[in-house]
Amino acid sequence: MKYRVSYLMPPKSVLDAVYERPNDSLAKAYYDASFGMGKSAVDFSAHVAWAAANGLYERVVNLDAPDLEAVFSMCNSKDCHWADALPDSANAVFLKKDGLRSMSVGDLVDDGAGNHWAVASFGFIPISL
Repeated sequence: MKYRVSYLMPPKSVLDAVYERPNDSLAKAYYDASFGMGKSAVDFSAHVAWAAANGLYERVVNLDAPDLEAVFSMCNSKDCHWADALPDSANAVFLKKDGLRSMSVGDLVDDGAGNHWAVASFGFIPISL
């Protein structure tokens, strides 16, 4: 199955606001989406959806994988940078390769057919966008 991976990658102005103006709505949404541990699944889903609607995500790669767990495994650093270790069977098409990091809480995966999932503290949570 083809999956599309988007990372929570807000502009520097939003990252600065997290520290300078923590009550700023974009800063708060970024913080709540990326550090959603301890929040209910409903709250976490709402924060991720809000962050997506406000342009805080950037698509980084399209790839083939059998399921979400395989996507997570492929998009994590192990002994080397994950982008350099993808199997040929992933048929990866990178939209961004510079500055990639391991998949983290709050990142999004979709199947191109309208189904979206956010990386949670454990597993994935379906997200309505």
